[in-house]
Amino acid sequence: MSPNQKSSRGKMLLVLGCVWFVLDFLWLPPLTLILGWFRFPQGFYNLLVPAEFVAATIMAAVGALLWRAASRRPSFVDYIIVCSCAVGAIVGVLDLYGWIHVSN
Repeated sequence: MSPNQKSSRGKMLLVLGCVWFVLDFLWLPPLTLILGWFRFPQGFYNLLVPAEFVAATIMAAVGALLWRAASRRPSFVDYIIVCSCAVGAIVGVLDLYGWIHVSN
């Protein structure tokens, strides 16, 4: 894959991941709205919405790493920064849904 392809695909994944994350915060989760046409148990949808937050975060993190890899070889620090941002967003979502408790 050429550096230009890496850069364009990384930007695309980063932007799509961020848009997906924002849509989830606006209570318009795209995957849940699409799968809403099918008849799944209610427990499936209760699990799908938080999973969309996680998937959007991971998509944005992979896009950031791919975009960074297009210009130069990513270092260990790049992986630590991206993973810590992704974990921070995921922990925030899990706290939002009450699955874990970060503060008193």
